[in-house]
Amino acid sequence: MDKIRSVLEFIISLVTTWKIIFPLLLVVFAGIGNLFDLGKKTLHIDLPLWIVVIILLLAFYPIARILVYVVNRRKQPLTEHYGLLWKKPFLPFGYPQPYCPRENCGKKVLPRITNPKSFQLMKSASDWNNVDVSNHYWYECPIHGRLPSVPDEEAQILKKKVKLILKK
Repeated sequence: MDKIRSVLEFIISLVTTWKIIFPLLLVVFAGIGNLFDLGKKTLHIDLPLWIVVIILLLAFYPIARILVYVVNRRKQPLTEHYGLLWKKPFLPFGYPQPYCPRENCGKKVLPRITNPKSFQLMKSASDWNNVDVSNHYWYECPIHGRLPSVPDEEAQILKKKVKLILKK
């Protein structure tokens, strides 16, 4: 049990100190390379033209895949949840963006906050249960104004919910 614990502690210490160890190893290897003139040597390889073309195509393949992904991403349809249209994030760890659900609008929705009233009239003890102390959230299209069918939740909470739905 002690051996396993010591190995785990060693791995944890490496994980926490890799930012220091890696640059030091890089400097050591660069010094060894300069000492033996390894950085100044060149290799000449005679390859047929068709092999060079295949190597270049394989080198540019990831770049082409990224371009195809970006082009297809723009054509992606918006999905409707919680009364808004949502566009998937570009990166997998990002959050979806809300858009106006009205026909041919396509504008980003702006979240708004209404704070509770600072003074509320209480005529009886039963009014104490009706006191509103929480913020209210509503969403607004720059063209159409306030959107009625959106729930009264904070924008980040809605984005997290929709992100979970879109992952399924």
